[in-house]
Amino acid sequence: MNTPIKHLLVSFLTCLVLAGCSGKEQQVLWGIYQEPIEPKPYPTDSGVTELNRLWKADLGQTDSEGYALLRPAYDGKFIFAADRRGKVSKISAEDGTIVWTEDLNTSVFSGVGVGDGLAVVSTDQGALIALSAEKGDLVWTTSVKRQISAVPVVGNTRVVARTADGMIVGLDSKSGRSVWRLEKPVPGLSVHGDSMPTIIGNAVIVGLPSGVLVAANVINGREYWEAEIAYVQGANELERLIDSDTPALVQGNIIYTAAYGSNISALRIEGAERVWKTRLSTRLPMAINETHLFATTLFGGVVAIDIESGDILWEQKGFEGRGVSQPILFSNRIIVGDSNGKLHSLDVQTGNLVQSRNAIGGAILSIAVGDKQFSIYSSEGELAAYSL
Repeated sequence: MNTPIKHLLVSFLTCLVLAGCSGKEQQVLWGIYQEPIEPKPYPTDSGVTELNRLWKADLGQTDSEGYALLRPAYDGKFIFAADRRGKVSKISAEDGTIVWTEDLNTSVFSGVGVGDGLAVVSTDQGALIALSAEKGDLVWTTSVKRQISAVPVVGNTRVVARTADGMIVGLDSKSGRSVWRLEKPVPGLSVHGDSMPTIIGNAVIVGLPSGVLVAANVINGREYWEAEIAYVQGANELERLIDSDTPALVQGNIIYTAAYGSNISALRIEGAERVWKTRLSTRLPMAINETHLFATTLFGGVVAIDIESGDILWEQKGFEGRGVSQPILFSNRIIVGDSNGKLHSLDVQTGNLVQSRNAIGGAILSIAVGDKQFSIYSSEGELAAYSL
C-alpha cells in the first residue's frame, strides 16, 4: 500500500475505536487489518498445480474498499453473501448460479449468519435483517440501536449478535423479538471488537474488547462464566489494546481463543481454566484440526500451534505485509488469500508453500469452507469456488 504507515494506523484506530463512526470513516481498507509493513517478494512455490477454480460469480459490488466482516456462509448446497451496498445473494455451490438477490436498500455491515431457515445480516444503522434462506423474502427486522460489530450467528431458536460497546443480544429466530441481553464494560479505546459469537449446544461464547471471554446460555442469556484471556500492558493506549476479535473455536472440552496484541489461549469449557497461552497476536478467525491450531499474525505470517502444549510448530512468513486472510483447513492444506487476489496453499505439517495463483479480482476479504470446496469473496464483489 502507498499510504504511509502512520496514517494507516491512525485512520484505522480512529475509526474503529468508536461505535459511532459514520459513512466515509467506515470505509476501512482490507490491507490495514494487519500491520502495514513493506512486503517482501512472494516466495517460490513447489511447482505443483492443485488449486482448481470451479466457477466464479460477479455479485455486482464495484467498491474498491471492503470489509473483512463480509464473510460468505455455506448452508448445505448454497452459499450466502452480502455486499456493502445492501445486496444479499444466494448462490448455488455446485455451479455458481445466483438463485436470488435481495436489495435491502441500506448499507450492510456484516457477513451473513445462516441457520434455522434464515439468512441474517446487520446494517450500519444498528438493525438486524432476517431473510428467508429459501426465497429471500423479508422475515423480520429488529433494531438494537447500536452498532452491531460482528457477523450474527443463528442457532438453537436464537439469533445472537454483539455490539461494539459490549452488548450481547439473543433474539427469537422466528420473530426477531429480543429475548435477553448481556452488557459488559468496554475500554475507551479498542480495535472495534468484531469477534463472531460461537454457539456450542446451548452455550454461546463471545470475546469482548476488554480481553474477556464470556459464556452464556443461548436460550435465556444466563451467564455461565467470564474469563480474562488478555491482560492490559504497555506504555500507552495503543499498546494496551486487547480486543478479542477472533471467534472462539471449540474442540472436545477445550476452547481456543485469541486477543489482539496479547495471547492465543486454550481454556477448559468447564470453569474456563487456562490450559496454555502463547504470545501471538491475531485479529482473524483461526482454523483447527486434531493436532494443530492455525492463525494469521498481525504482520501476515501464518503459524501452526500444537493444540496440546501451545508450542509453535512452524511459521510461514513469506506473505507478511500482503493483507493475508484468515487461514482455512481444506484436505491436507492450509489455504490463505491476500490483498492482491492471490490464493496460496501450504502443507499442513510443514507450512511450506505448495502453490500460489492469481485467483480473483480485488483483495480476498474472506474464505468459507464447504464439504467439497471452499469459496473466496473479494472487495470487488467477486465470489469464486475452488477445490484441490
